[in-house]
Amino acid sequence: MNDVLIFDMDGTLYHTDNFVGEYIEMLTDEVGIQQKMKNDYRSIMEEFSSEELEHFHKDDMPLGDVWQIVRFISSKQDIAIDYQFDVFLKIREKMVEEKMIEVDDKLIHTIKQLKNPMVLMTNSPEESATPFIEYLDLNNIFDHHIYDAKKPFNMESHISEIRKIYPDHNIYKIGDNLTNDIDSSKALGLKTIYINHYNTNALNDVTVFSLEELNEYLYKNFVEA
Repeated sequence: MNDVLIFDMDGTLYHTDNFVGEYIEMLTDEVGIQQKMKNDYRSIMEEFSSEELEHFHKDDMPLGDVWQIVRFISSKQDIAIDYQFDVFLKIREKMVEEKMIEVDDKLIHTIKQLKNPMVLMTNSPEESATPFIEYLDLNNIFDHHIYDAKKPFNMESHISEIRKIYPDHNIYKIGDNLTNDIDSSKALGLKTIYINHYNTNALNDVTVFSLEELNEYLYKNFVEA
């Protein structure tokens, strides 16, 4: 049986949080609010690094990746949602223009070697995601692109469409967000590869803890196999 690989983008094709401080400073000129938000971010990251944690939530809200944490701490301030989105687009543009993203060349090379049907599924809007794919040199690599995917809520409909295209295939979901990528996929019977950037707890049947380990797993199980 052939395998279809569905990749998340942020935290999966690249991983960084070096934008967080500048993003916060773009959100507000109030130094006190900036400092509180930065402290909140550091506090959450420190809490989530505990090996005892098996779920990453604050105030009953799942925070599966860096971007969700940033949106969570932003929501605590009196900052208009539309303005937050505008700043989101600006910092994403800046990340590409100023090469704030460190590319894992080995992972990108391995992805290019994969012969499997591949799908990019990201919650990022197309206008923001496309420059990242170009920056990562992954143009024309994915067979299908699903932008603004609204995971986990629309996961079932997305997977239904993919199964129509690839009947009788195993489907693997690869991502770093335990709620959006992994739990929602397992509920639909998919195989999953979880990238745990938070702690060293193996929270999935297949768990890797860095993009380097993801590269090794993909190469061994899909390129060499």
